Amino acid sequence: MQTNTIEVLKQLIAYPTITPQECGIYAYIKEILSDFEILEFEKEGVKNLFLYKDLGAKNAESQRADSNDSNAESQNKKSQKTHLCFAGHIDVVPPGEGWASEPFSPTIKEGFLYGRGAQDMKAGVAAFLCAIREVVDWGESQNLQASTKGANAESQNTTSEVSDYGLPQLDESSLATTQEQDSSDSTRLQGFKGILSVLLTSDEEGAAIFGTKYTLECLKERDLLPDFAIVAEPTSVAKFGDMIKVGRRGSINGILRVFGKQGHVAYPKKCVNPVELIAPYLSQIAGYELDKGSAEFEPSKLVITDIRGGLEVVNVTPNDLKIMFNVRNSTQTSLEDLRQYLENLLSKIPHSLELNQSSKPFLTNKQSRIVQRIAKVLESKNGFAPEFSTSGGTSDARYFAEYGVSVVECGVCNDSIHSINERVRLSEVESLQNVFLTLLAQWNL
Repeated sequence: MQTNTIEVLKQLIAYPTITPQECGIYAYIKEILSDFEILEFEKEGVKNLFLYKDLGAKNAESQRADSNDSNAESQNKKSQKTHLCFAGHIDVVPPGEGWASEPFSPTIKEGFLYGRGAQDMKAGVAAFLCAIREVVDWGESQNLQASTKGANAESQNTTSEVSDYGLPQLDESSLATTQEQDSSDSTRLQGFKGILSVLLTSDEEGAAIFGTKYTLECLKERDLLPDFAIVAEPTSVAKFGDMIKVGRRGSINGILRVFGKQGHVAYPKKCVNPVELIAPYLSQIAGYELDKGSAEFEPSKLVITDIRGGLEVVNVTPNDLKIMFNVRNSTQTSLEDLRQYLENLLSKIPHSLELNQSSKPFLTNKQSRIVQRIAKVLESKNGFAPEFSTSGGTSDARYFAEYGVSVVECGVCNDSIHSINERVRLSEVESLQNVFLTLLAQWNL
């Protein structure tokens, strides 16, 4: 099975998986991780795939998550093995017209791979699939060679050369029986030895109700929720590895209706103009900051997106006025905070208010094991530390956070996501796989 990252990415892009279509892409992915257990969940036409493998079935990992990681400690109480999940979506937005090449025919040109989903987010999926495949194969090869050498094999130097990916070279001189290795060297060579899983959905770019959210509900019923999760969304900005996401703002959609009485403009005393009713309060709505923000989040600002009312004529006043708005809220402001503010502000005028929280904000502890480890790997590879950010829109990481899973987002640059001629730099895809592979290989360091 081909596990070259770029070739895998090309195969993934070739599937026209416009939300919520899956187009058979899961069959290809299951071939890559053919030795993993398979769970498939489908609801309302959305197909979700969960693959998992216990890498510590014969030698359970003894070390749990760091004691300061309260999120992870609340999950998998019954298990002594860490569960790490790589997550993402295989669905893409419609390509639109005007592409220089066919959007679902991956094209390489001048160091870039072009195609819909190249950045968002099939590059991330290809990177973690290939990293997982390589580290699992390496571990199985190590176990096989160690077992064939037998308990009386000659002890070798366990500080063997490390490959570009952070994995010891797979030659016989680097392998020794577990019995003859001290605990620190054994841990270093074993890498990640817990439950390793992959969660994929075809419904992230759409309503995102029956995708990751539904799958996690099913996993909770099976006691398979992970301790840690990496969502491989494109998070880098100017160069690979300059930013990872440790949280996201929530999103609250609102509709405010102000009620008046329609009438002739020549007789304003017989009318109740809703525009005049709302005018004194508009400056306290449009652009209003509901909190002051924090070191992690920008202020939660009320942003008006649409105002309409009336009959589009010049001699009739409107009967009502409709204002639509959105608040990207931090953990400092809730839907109820917003409701209370607007109801108090508009208590003297006739109105109705509809609020809907389409996503909740979250913030992962920056000292959590997953954040610190992936940041350390990125810094070691790039020579600079990534910025911890909560910027941007929503992502499926929020659903992991709701279950107390320590989650971080890490991926390639996002400068062409959802655009015509979407592309990803080939070197970034390979670097991302390298980061994931090193993270797994050095998990116990």
